[in-house]
Amino acid sequence: MTDHQLCDNLKFTTTINAIAVAIASQFQSADEQIAVATVLTQIADTIETIAARNTLCEKKRTNHSVRFYILSSIANNTVVCNAAKSGSKAIGIAARTV
Repeated sequence: MTDHQLCDNLKFTTTINAIAVAIASQFQSADEQIAVATVLTQIADTIETIAARNTLCEKKRTNHSVRFYILSSIANNTVVCNAAKSGSKAIGIAARTV
């Protein structure tokens, strides 16, 4: 699937529909189709769970890095002028104390 198809809602959903029809046509009974649909739903749910965990872990890594930077800046006698907000990567440094 090209980037253009991915960003075009009609082409994107039409492609998904065509894939679903092709998969469903490989099974004779409704029971087989339901079983395959259930497996594919589980796969989709698991991928979504992994993506959510990755997002959460990335936010925790970012927040940890910000806290570490603030603490190391303070330890090095640096004045931190902007408080880090949750998820923020930017921190302003005002001046070094003597």
